[in-house]
Amino acid sequence: MKKPVLFLLILLSAYSSNSQDFSADSIPVRLKYIQAAQQNNANKIVWSVVCLLDFAKFDIQRSQDGVSYTSISQFEADRARCLSPFEYEDRNSTGRSFYRVRVGDLDGRFYTSKTIIVYGKEKGFEITAISPSIVNSKTNLSVSSSSANRAELLIADQNGKIVSRRIYNLQTGNNDIVLDAATLHKGNYFLTIINANGQKRTVRFVKQ
Repeated sequence: MKKPVLFLLILLSAYSSNSQDFSADSIPVRLKYIQAAQQNNANKIVWSVVCLLDFAKFDIQRSQDGVSYTSISQFEADRARCLSPFEYEDRNSTGRSFYRVRVGDLDGRFYTSKTIIVYGKEKGFEITAISPSIVNSKTNLSVSSSSANRAELLIADQNGKIVSRRIYNLQTGNNDIVLDAATLHKGNYFLTIINANGQKRTVRFVKQ
């Protein structure tokens, strides 16, 4: 019996040494907000947490395409430090940059914040998240825009028929939009946003 127990301990040790992705509710370090903007030739990321642990870990990540991310800073903070907002200045990025912060504990459990975008001199917008993507009645849409802009939001079914059309006024930075999908039939849908400049972004969701 000793060998299986030893083998199990080795597996548990290997598991805890690697950072794992968990849901935000399962980790006692809660992200209150995350923001980003360009200031003094640098991209400044600011975030705040509620820490119920003695220590928390943070991993700041950057991407140029919103798909492949690279860690640009990692650090730990005690509970007293977590009482104040955190700031990080990225001076090594040009053009549009995507940022997110992985928040976790010393056991290697992490969850990832929503994505925020700093556009630099570029203009445009991106749909950074739709959550949940499998919808019962409502879903939350996050849209990042380089400037205030009037945008049209279209929802089409899998056959391309438009079933909903609305107008939204996007603000500079991150926009949180609550979509009511209660009247939609079950199935696959495509949500498209078109801004005043004719730029178009589309995401897919499922109504169940």
